Amino acid sequence: MGDVWTWIISFLILITLIGFIAYQLICLADLEFDYINPYDSASRINVVVLPEFILQGVLCLLYLVTGHWFMALLCVPYLYYNFQLLRSIKQKKKNIEIDPRCLLSEPGGGRGMGDIWTWIISFFILITLVLFIVYQLICLADLEFDYINPYDSASRINFVVLPEIILQGVLCLLYLVTGHWFMALLCVPYLYYNFQLYMKNQHLIDVTEIFNLLDWEKKKRFFKLGYMILTLFFTIFCDVPMAQFIAHLNKSLPPSQKFIIRVLKLDSTCMFVLPQAEQMIRSEISKFRDQISFSKPT
Repeated sequence: MGDVWTWIISFLILITLIGFIAYQLICLADLEFDYINPYDSASRINVVVLPEFILQGVLCLLYLVTGHWFMALLCVPYLYYNFQLLRSIKQKKKNIEIDPRCLLSEPGGGRGMGDIWTWIISFFILITLVLFIVYQLICLADLEFDYINPYDSASRINFVVLPEIILQGVLCLLYLVTGHWFMALLCVPYLYYNFQLYMKNQHLIDVTEIFNLLDWEKKKRFFKLGYMILTLFFTIFCDVPMAQFIAHLNKSLPPSQKFIIRVLKLDSTCMFVLPQAEQMIRSEISKFRDQISFSKPT
């Protein structure tokens, strides 16, 4: 089980590191498009810089302890660069933390961090759920090809079943608390199915029946995997950035030309606008997409 758990932990750490870097890029992009002021952008980036350094060190240490020398060597340049930045903190703190005064942009309107953190947390939860399901499918495949015995296969699958159910419930609760009703409704069928299995004590695999139910167990997990990938698709392509762009566009106009009538408190990505502003909004969105789109040079 050593290599499996090393793979799982390193995968989660790498996904978290990617999330940290993506979050920093989002903060810089928000500053570039004048959605937030330099102080807020720098403060938000600085919050995740040190955790990123620590997590990357933990990843390198994990590879060293488990004997994955090639992966450890692959992490060394990144780790060395971070270490050099940390050593110079006393002489030049700006190497690690971004000074708001160095970000050349006019102060803009700030925006809430709720949607961003909801997106990040839900993304990590969905990745973990996908990982749990893939791990169960690997165990079933190993049993099918006679790489492990039924007892080991059932034990390994049952070990992650309850965390999967709890994590999916946490995801649904997160969407409810943050007011993302569509995503919460999308999670309800899966949550209800897990709840029914748990109440009937059918959520765990019986080692004596695993061979007879092998095809059914695989189909069930393939269905779960497809469902989670669909949810992940909606999470990745959510319309939070575009809603923020429209809100910023409305705020930049004089009072007589503002077009947003009301923003729903239940979901900030849903807003009512004046009918005559539709073409103007579509035109501005098209220009915005052209600005952030790049084509490969011929």
